[in-house]
Amino acid sequence: MYLLPLAILPGLILLYYFYKKDHASPEPWYHIWITVILAGIFVLPAAFAEIGLSSLTGLSEVGSAINVFIYSVFVVSLVEELCKLLAIRVFAYRKPEFDETIDGLVYGAASGAGFAMVENVFYVLEHGFAVGVMRAFLSVPLHVFTGVILGYGLIRLKLHGSYLRIVLLFVLSVVLHGVYDHVLFTMNAGSPGISFLIAVCCVVILLGFARYYARKYQTSVEDNSPKPSVFMKFFWMIAGILNLLASAFMALGTYANYSEGKLDDPGIYATLILLPLALGVFCLMRQRRYTWS
Repeated sequence: MYLLPLAILPGLILLYYFYKKDHASPEPWYHIWITVILAGIFVLPAAFAEIGLSSLTGLSEVGSAINVFIYSVFVVSLVEELCKLLAIRVFAYRKPEFDETIDGLVYGAASGAGFAMVENVFYVLEHGFAVGVMRAFLSVPLHVFTGVILGYGLIRLKLHGSYLRIVLLFVLSVVLHGVYDHVLFTMNAGSPGISFLIAVCCVVILLGFARYYARKYQTSVEDNSPKPSVFMKFFWMIAGILNLLASAFMALGTYANYSEGKLDDPGIYATLILLPLALGVFCLMRQRRYTWS
């Protein structure tokens, strides 16, 4: 039983973080809890759907790298992100209180947290403390952040009829979730470094999107306007540009090695591309907090 708090608390903490972003007109707590419960209930249909699709297609988390990738993206990730989307759509989306952009983020976090907590209980009870700690810092945030992104897409759909945005955000969530699952499924237990770094990069990229939306659309009586600081804005901007250039040069080098048949360890190259890319995006988002004046 001592493992249950480890399975549940990370999701609740992240949910509370996004809930506190809605200062002006907080959502009813019972609406949020219903969304959490619905997402948790959807874990079982998701598991059955994944088992059924795996049986039909013959795909699983073992086998060739390409088969595992297809399984990760088009079976596991697609099903789970669709379930989190439905957990918001069938209840919160229909309520009149679902009327501000920040509301989409809050209910998205509730859906992601509910799904992650129930799934986490099964994993932690089966695999123990070490898996619980890793999932607390990786899998749970991944589910919450993809939920936030999907919630943002749904509120923009409701307010502005933006079908293209929800499709693009859904694809983004599915792909990054799928890459995350793929590297963990294929991770070498004896040398997990590269795969672990790629998984971290996926979570960091999703964190960047979720935090950007949360800061941009939070409702608060506080003054959240950019702070005047030429030095800090210049620092973060240069850091972001340098990281993006490093990622671009690494991508060009990787392509050249691939063309010449010298791509001996794709995991290392992927890490060296994704890590500076994630850091560059983070730095450029950070510089928005400051002005040139």
